Amino acid sequence: MMEILTETVSVIWGMPMILMLTACGAYFTIKLRAPQIRLLPKALRLLFTSSSEGKGISPFSALCTSLGAAAGTGNIIGVATAMYTGGTGALFWMCAVSLLMMAVQYAESFLAVKYATTDENGNRSGGPMVYIRSAFKGKGKAFSYVFAVAVALTASIGMGSFPQVASVKEGFSELFGISEYILAPCLAVLMGFLLFGGVKKISRAAAVIVPITALLYTMSCVGILFLNASKLPEAFTAIVKSAFCGRAACGGFAGATMVQAVQSGVSRGIFTNEAGLGSTPMAAAASSNENPCHQGLVSMTGTFFDTLIMCTLTGLVLTVTDTWHLSPIQAASIAFASAYGKVGAVIISISLVLLALATMLGWSFYGETCTSFLFGEQGRMIFRLFFCVAIFLGCFVSPDASWLIADILNVFMLVPNMVAVMLLSRQVTVERSR
Repeated sequence: MMEILTETVSVIWGMPMILMLTACGAYFTIKLRAPQIRLLPKALRLLFTSSSEGKGISPFSALCTSLGAAAGTGNIIGVATAMYTGGTGALFWMCAVSLLMMAVQYAESFLAVKYATTDENGNRSGGPMVYIRSAFKGKGKAFSYVFAVAVALTASIGMGSFPQVASVKEGFSELFGISEYILAPCLAVLMGFLLFGGVKKISRAAAVIVPITALLYTMSCVGILFLNASKLPEAFTAIVKSAFCGRAACGGFAGATMVQAVQSGVSRGIFTNEAGLGSTPMAAAASSNENPCHQGLVSMTGTFFDTLIMCTLTGLVLTVTDTWHLSPIQAASIAFASAYGKVGAVIISISLVLLALATMLGWSFYGETCTSFLFGEQGRMIFRLFFCVAIFLGCFVSPDASWLIADILNVFMLVPNMVAVMLLSRQVTVERSR
């Protein structure tokens, strides 16, 4: 069964898919006149604006919700995996394509806000489920259901649950020696407390966890790079050379070719920042910022923080400490231990735990939103209960199959979302930010 899942993932996430996503990123970058560069300062300023109408959650909280879901353990383990299989050049391609995909994230978030609805309680909601209907017209209902089901399943049994719980379990076991029999009920109760508080409590929790985690991990990485400052020029040179010439890698063959570096870097980058998957627009639609252009810019900064900063720092740390060729699980721990000793292992464990918690919060919001879309408001309660049960069971399940299933489910999110975004692209480009 695992072989079938592995082969399926390798086929559907091959070069054709990567080239398609890259082409979409290039299209929006050109049509919108490179907003990820031209308007980045404005986007960062808009992070801290709020709506005077008091509807929805703040733009900053919306970003933290989506960033928390996107960041996860992929910022550490994901980068290590990309470099392990594709060489150090994978980092170059991860950043290059993620820069293009920032324009896609602007476009999908723009559409989410434009088509968002507000209920009688003042809560805003929306996302690809809504604008997919408009894009596909008569057949839109079926495609929107496919997307919503894929998100609900991915949130409950894929990226949003089992793999993240495994990271929390590993972190708590290493730090405190806590058994899964104790952790499972505690974690389920904690998530239940946050989930049953509704979207605003989820967003407030994310707004606390994500900045703290990002600051802790970022400063730790900067410290390692400072201690190895003399190796940075060599590291940058190695990353660029490997991106175009290939460099020895350990992921099943003797050397990583340019194609392997591209495939590893791009696929891991997209999984890390989720640009194009349609998850970020759901958080954008819940924002109090009702200006599509402005919220599009705010959402776009998620990829900037997630990939261009955090993932780049991880890749540089692995390169200067020469641990990129080790197994992904060992690489980060050994790299941090080389600079901070035993404290380094504690930093990595805490970072993994907090990133996993942020991811579970973000994906629970996505799953709840889509379940509500499918079954009405009563669907929210059903999903919350199911998600808490999944969190409990996740402490006793191996994450390997869940990651592969999540990779497959992602395609059912990505394809209808990206087709809809391209069909509605004129609405985005006509009203582009200036």
